[in-house]
Amino acid sequence: MPPFLIYLSCAFAIKFLYDMVTDENPISEFKKLNLKDREHEKEYDRYRIDKVNYTNYGFEMIIECLRKGHFEELENLTPVFNKLYKCKTFVRNIENSHNVAIYIVRKYSDIPYKPSKLTPYELLIGYDYKDTAITVNMKITPHIAVVGISNNGKTKCVETMLNNLSGCTIDILNSMDNDFMNFADRKINGEDNIIDYLYHISHGEEILEKPHYIVIDEYNVLSHLKSFDDILCDLLRQARHRNIFIILIAQQLQLEYCPFRDLFNARLCFRQLNKHAIFSFIGQSVDNTDLKQREFILLHQKLEYGKSYKIM
Repeated sequence: MPPFLIYLSCAFAIKFLYDMVTDENPISEFKKLNLKDREHEKEYDRYRIDKVNYTNYGFEMIIECLRKGHFEELENLTPVFNKLYKCKTFVRNIENSHNVAIYIVRKYSDIPYKPSKLTPYELLIGYDYKDTAITVNMKITPHIAVVGISNNGKTKCVETMLNNLSGCTIDILNSMDNDFMNFADRKINGEDNIIDYLYHISHGEEILEKPHYIVIDEYNVLSHLKSFDDILCDLLRQARHRNIFIILIAQQLQLEYCPFRDLFNARLCFRQLNKHAIFSFIGQSVDNTDLKQREFILLHQKLEYGKSYKIM
């Protein structure tokens, strides 16, 4: 074998062994940060790794905070952990202890959708890295905006929400023929028809007995209509008092595109073109912005990360 091929083979073998060791030994990576404190010319560890649990998503490290070590410092190091482990990491405080959990998420499970028994006000969004279902309660955080570039899962995620609902009514505006097939008889298309429908709803006074969901697809296509934004803004301000809830789907929904964005108390973000678009839509800085297909960031009562269910 030529010498250069032997050299390349050795280089690939060394890299493979290095990757394997670092993948299976998150402790050595954490120690590289050298989180120590100096006092009277002596060094003290601020943190001690209590244990490492191997999980289906990656690793869970339990860190004990020692001298001058604290949760906030580790939480602020989340971007550093992301680079260190080359994946998403989440830092969580463990109540009633001096310990902090660092979740190193190498992959999400790929879970197919199965019906889940929820109230008519609860939307099934997806699941987190522990495979725990993520839901949004429209009574607590009414109206949800869903954004993301094409082919990253936002429409299928909304289909899952609607398929899982019961005990309510649903209307879908401005959708494509091959989307929301289970609700074909509830679709309203055409600019004039949509404006008339929203005007009628916004000028009603009846408090509905069952929750009523209005899904607006491809918002950016309709937003050029001045009357559309005015009517929708008026409806958002009073709809929840009449048991009406809006689900808005768009590719972009920063303030410059949607001045009434803040009327959506829940915001669901799939992959965007850049971090700025995510920060602007969510309304705050977030650490884990490298979203793969069907992965999302959700802001409602709290900030959550997850993945939408697979529709078989």
